[in-house]
Order: sequence, then structure tokens, then C-alpha cells
Amino acid sequence: MVMVMVMRRGDVQFSSAGTGVRHSETNESPTESVRFLQIWVLPWRKGLSPMYHTRSLGEEEKRKGFVTLISPVKGGVDASEAEEKGDEGVVKGSIPIHADFVFGAGIIPAGKMFLWKVAGEGGCGGEGE
Repeated sequence: MVMVMVMRRGDVQFSSAGTGVRHSETNESPTESVRFLQIWVLPWRKGLSPMYHTRSLGEEEKRKGFVTLISPVKGGVDASEAEEKGDEGVVKGSIPIHADFVFGAGIIPAGKMFLWKVAGEGGCGGEGE
């Protein structure tokens, strides 16, 4: 299966290689540069099915405070097969990951401060001040 995704500013793409995938990134523009983060996280266990998620976030939401983009799958380490294939992280609206990992983004205006609070049992999230 070949998937082609054109990423735009604010897009988050998540893939889990699980039992194996082929993957590459290219910049389709011959003149514009690209800036992105590629972060690798070790899962709770090996042999998970490959997964793919994409989310788009506008800048307005990120200017209000940190937005949780990725959080652990709701079922945790012992997630059922259905939970593993589900689309829910412990933080509503976030991309699920099979690891103790929370990732968020925010655009902090000059002179402002954001608070990012991370705690167990889904108590993670951010807020602006």
C-alpha cells in the first residue's frame, strides 16, 4: 500500500512501524525549505500492528496554550487488540501511542507564559496564562 501525504504548517503525522513499514520523506518544492521534527519513541512492546494517524491544528488553538498532540493509548500497557487499533489516547483528541509519552505544541506570544502539566492517569495537558 502506498500512501502519499502532503504536509502543511500545523500538521502532525504519526506512524507506528510495528511489524514493518517502508517510509520516506521528500520536499516537493525545489525552492522552499522544510522544517520539521522527527521523533522516535520505543513502544511498550514489540510486534504491534503498523498504524498511521494525521491531525491538523490551526495556530489559533496553539496560541491559547499547549495542545496535547500525542498521548498513551487509553488501554495502557495491557490494551486489548481493539484498544490498540482504536483512535483514542488518554487525552481526548490526541493521537494514541503505545508508550509513556506525551507530546504537545504551543505558540507562545512575546511576554506570555504557558504552563505544561504532566501527571499520571491521563492528567496531562496545558493551559495558557
